[in-house]
Amino acid sequence: MAVGGLGLLFFALCTGTDCWRQDAKDPYSSVGLSSRCRGLWSECVFDNMANLWTCDIPISYLSEHSAALVITRALVIVTGILCLGAVPCLIAGMKCTKLISDQVHQKYKFSLAAGILFLLGGLSGAIAVLWYAVDTVQ
Repeated sequence: MAVGGLGLLFFALCTGTDCWRQDAKDPYSSVGLSSRCRGLWSECVFDNMANLWTCDIPISYLSEHSAALVITRALVIVTGILCLGAVPCLIAGMKCTKLISDQVHQKYKFSLAAGILFLLGGLSGAIAVLWYAVDTVQ
């Protein structure tokens, strides 16, 4: 349970980070006066002269974006839903809890369901991160 919770925490931190893709400098600046960071949900520019971050958050998360970015966002949301859904199943399936009857088969089924949900969530998150990384490199 600790590993699943820690993985979910790290993925939440990764999702909230604004700098998934960092360009060396702003393409509109010829002398490197600013640098640009792009995340899943916003795009930020750091002005070296003013020492100031400016972030643009889009009005719509679906329009005017590449298909790869929209699919990555969808996979990240699916990851969160699957992993958060796995936590109650995992707690109910633990031998030390009394949320369901003590029949071994019921607790086993809850533990198995939690494992499958965590596995599917992990695969979805891995695909999202790798897809974004491949799109960044190209």
